Amino acid sequence: DEEAEIPEPVPWQTLIPYPGPTAEEDIGIFRPGEVMADYKAVVEAIGSGRRAAGSIQRFLNGEPVEAPANMIRTHTRVLSLDELEPVAELPRQKMPELTHEEQIADPSAEIALGFSEEQAVTEAKRCLQCGLICYRRVEGKTLH
Repeated sequence: DEEAEIPEPVPWQTLIPYPGPTAEEDIGIFRPGEVMADYKAVVEAIGSGRRAAGSIQRFLNGEPVEAPANMIRTHTRVLSLDELEPVAELPRQKMPELTHEEQIADPSAEIALGFSEEQAVTEAKRCLQCGLICYRRVEGKTLH
């Protein structure tokens, strides 16, 4: 009898952002950058997309495409809520959903109805106020 093989844990999904071209031979090949942790993924991904779009536009217009001077980071530091002031502990906005009756009446309908503009702005302000330190464990609870 052989023991069952225990699979390796699957790491949390991460994004690979575009940092800009890294070497002259990379010009014309717009490749992804390094993997990043999820707590800053949204803001980093937006910045990465803007850098990629700018590099592609310059390349297509025949302009020089150069790596940014501050592209390489020697270290990254993750903060906890205890290091930030003032960060209000605000509840997440509740996503409006179809009622159970509506879900039964139309099983193929989208359940999550989406935020109103006001809810989206409120949630974005709540979410981005802390410097993107989501998913840090403090006293056994996840902050997000």
